[in-house]
Amino acid sequence: MAEGWPVLMMMPGSEPLASLRAEAERFLSGQQAVSTGTRRRLMGALAEEGLLAVAERLAERLPEVCLPAGRMLLLVDQFEEVFTQCAAEKRDEFVQSLVSVGKAQTPLSVVMTMRSDFINEWLETGQPSGVMDDDSVHLGALQGENLRAAIVEPARMQGYEIEPALLNLLLGDVKA
Repeated sequence: MAEGWPVLMMMPGSEPLASLRAEAERFLSGQQAVSTGTRRRLMGALAEEGLLAVAERLAERLPEVCLPAGRMLLLVDQFEEVFTQCAAEKRDEFVQSLVSVGKAQTPLSVVMTMRSDFINEWLETGQPSGVMDDDSVHLGALQGENLRAAIVEPARMQGYEIEPALLNLLLGDVKA
């Protein structure tokens, strides 16, 4: 939970809506204040009515779904997987569900991470160009200490240490 916002993180894979349902089930199961009935209703709505219906219902369920900030974040990491692993109809259905939530006024906000070399594929989905332009943040390539930290820190957080020779090899590969 970042700054009071619960975060539901997922990666699309080849079945993005199934991945979303699995992560939502995992998230809701981990919320002790969420009753079994509420979890079943929200999961049923997600399966039958889609993401927008659940996003709209979150407002009714805020106390039970543990949203103290009144908001929730859906983080779709490695969004480019919808272009590399999904069939077109599954991709389009998932994209449309994310865009519809983004346009609606609900407690659910959506953030997608995507490599810049997939921008053309995004534009080919037929979504209005403003969807990409309005709230995009473009980050440059990691360099220097930021690149080193991106390699070392996740390992350190898991109790591991990257040996200097391996770190130098990885840093060299990135520069090549």
